[in-house]
Amino acid sequence: ITEVITDKICDIDAGELPGGEEKPGGEEKPGSSDKPGGEEKPGSSEKPDGTEKPGDADKPNGSDKPNEQHPPCADWDDCYCKHFYDLTLILDESASIGNFRWSHEVVPFATEIVKSLHVGYSAVHVGLLLFADSRRDVVRFSDATRYDKSFLLQKIESLKGDYRNGKKTFI
Repeated sequence: ITEVITDKICDIDAGELPGGEEKPGGEEKPGSSDKPGGEEKPGSSEKPDGTEKPGDADKPNGSDKPNEQHPPCADWDDCYCKHFYDLTLILDESASIGNFRWSHEVVPFATEIVKSLHVGYSAVHVGLLLFADSRRDVVRFSDATRYDKSFLLQKIESLKGDYRNGKKTFI
């Protein structure tokens, strides 16, 4: 899971490597042939929510050079931010979840995510937030425990017996 999150943060799948070389197989992504001419990478200038990054329209082929200070990752080992980010797990504890699904699906899911991350002071920091008709900040980013993997796992495990069966879903 760390690789998936890192890929999203570090843009590992960018078609160009630092130094101007092209990444093998990076010129076409699944679904890119749906665009006429196949010139545009999905999401380069069109955003589903209608937002655009400044300057995107000036680069129809998405061919701007990587930032030399922080180039996109050529591969997993080359990524400058592969273990450095904050992640908040937001878990739904509303009535629609139910006690069984909470203890047998939601809590184990959160446990597996934390187990697969590189949690630490100089690595990934994890926050934990529960929501229903109110919210519970179980682990805040101001807590030192956000980078203590064993404590995070204990805290998540303790949630199995602490399902509060919220009435509504408010985010």
